[in-house]
Amino acid sequence: MKEVNPKIIPITILGIAGTGKTRTLISKLSNYKNLRRVVFISYARSVIKEAKERAIKLGYEEKDLIYFRTFHSLAAVLLSRLGALSNEPFLTKDNKKDFFGKIKVRYIPEENDLGETNNFKLPQGNRILHIHSKARHVAITSDINDEKYKEVVEKSLRSNEDISPFLYYETIKLYEAYKKSLEKLDYTDTILKFVDIAEKENIKDSFSFEAILVDEAHNISPLIARMIILLTYCLDQDGEFIVAGDDPQAIYNFTGASEEFFKKMVLLAEPLGKHIILKTSYRVPKLNLKIMKGLRKLYNFLPADDVISKTEEQGEYGIISTTDELIDLLDDLLKRGSIVIQTFTNEDKQNISKFLRENGFIYEIIGKYRDLGWNEKLVVIHNAILKIIKKEPLTKEELAILLVDVIPRKKVGVEDKKEFIQNKFVVPSGDKSKFVGTIIKEYKMFPIIDYNKGLFTYLVKVYKDSLKKGSIPYEIYSNYGTFFENPIQYISNLKKRVGGAVHAGDLLKEKLSKGDFSKISLPIPLKIATIHGFQGREADYSIIYLNKDPTFQWDTEKKLVKLIYVAISRNKKSMYLYGRASDFIVDYIKKALKVMQNG
Repeated sequence: MKEVNPKIIPITILGIAGTGKTRTLISKLSNYKNLRRVVFISYARSVIKEAKERAIKLGYEEKDLIYFRTFHSLAAVLLSRLGALSNEPFLTKDNKKDFFGKIKVRYIPEENDLGETNNFKLPQGNRILHIHSKARHVAITSDINDEKYKEVVEKSLRSNEDISPFLYYETIKLYEAYKKSLEKLDYTDTILKFVDIAEKENIKDSFSFEAILVDEAHNISPLIARMIILLTYCLDQDGEFIVAGDDPQAIYNFTGASEEFFKKMVLLAEPLGKHIILKTSYRVPKLNLKIMKGLRKLYNFLPADDVISKTEEQGEYGIISTTDELIDLLDDLLKRGSIVIQTFTNEDKQNISKFLRENGFIYEIIGKYRDLGWNEKLVVIHNAILKIIKKEPLTKEELAILLVDVIPRKKVGVEDKKEFIQNKFVVPSGDKSKFVGTIIKEYKMFPIIDYNKGLFTYLVKVYKDSLKKGSIPYEIYSNYGTFFENPIQYISNLKKRVGGAVHAGDLLKEKLSKGDFSKISLPIPLKIATIHGFQGREADYSIIYLNKDPTFQWDTEKKLVKLIYVAISRNKKSMYLYGRASDFIVDYIKKALKVMQNG
């Protein structure tokens, strides 16, 4: 098995939150002669988008940026260029739904199988695929008899008491046979297949790179690390291999990822002076930075003692004891800036979402489409309608939610039906979920909507009328919407909230008086997310919610510490702790401050 190309010395960038490691990595793009021969990879699509925007400013077209990809997408492109992919190579969500339907195991279609392995809110089928994916990422094989594979499965099944070893292994045997019968791959297979080919063949004949840039290198599984290492053999003799990361931010252990790859690269780079530490944080308050440094010392993370905070914020943390205190705090903070409520689990995210909804707050929940409740759909719908007014393209999810939840069936006329037929849609009746799936599948057939057609003309008209009447966009929902449990009471509650409510008169009166719809926007200042989901983002204020004893959820203390580390690095001003188990977080904060005080 090949190690890192000995002719290539990695350059490592250690950057704690707010120091700009992604920005530093992207800035390197201007150093290269031909970005068509540069690999830029990250877990985050937003980072890839930012890197592409930088390249386009340098004179490239998006079609030139072949290797600016997320990890799985890159593997697929590499396989395609090697001629190792069929025309329709990937197992779809419908395929998986069909498979689990046949074996009568419950499953919810989702984008990929890299998810939590012990989230009991998910059906057995999803968790089985998550475990299978994790085991393959760690063992670098699909062989269920491999010792490393079995070790990962055994450990995962301990926290999944409703999945017996027999059920797991029989399901996976059938799943692999099902894929083979369709001659299709899942996302993990793409990387496995590329690694297998690259280990056996000289892929340098097919690929030649000027540079390989890896963002978020702390969250890389052994399988992805293997793919990256094999790619280093395709670098030019003077090519650059740069990895950026921050080892305490390695929180995606449930996918098989760890900080080991990044730490190994640092060990190679440091003796040769190739290890760079970004020493200025422009976001993290001074108190937060002190806590983060203390946690690094306590738990033997890579040192970052010289990092300083350039923000004027000193930072503070407060403890919220009751729900009344939480409501009062939110009312106050919403007048002053943006807020994120971070949770350790999806279950807590849903619980806090329900509480806020019942108390009249409007918020945006960070999560997958299946997580969206009707309150969260409101945010998606509002932004989608604004796009229509501005004649901008919609995302698949925006289009799906609009057509299913907003457009009244009785208002769909002949012209609208023609539009659906022309674009291979069917006017929905009965199973909405099937209709959503059809939209998402077929949306690629018209990425830019024809706004002159009746359906969208009607929608824009209703929306603009509602704006003029001073209700944003509740006129639509109270008259036509199908998903509010009690719209009148809900709207009444919302109007009690200053920062969290939608007040057309206060927010948009001046713009509406000028009739300028192009500049209408509705920022949603309150967001809810798991710590994993909010990684890489920021808010003025952070509320960290921990409701259960965490020792039952993480098998090592260090995993919990890393979650706390990431959570306290998200706010630009103050942070607050809330929940029955928030004392756990307070204990770690006190330990970290004590170690810094003692030097």
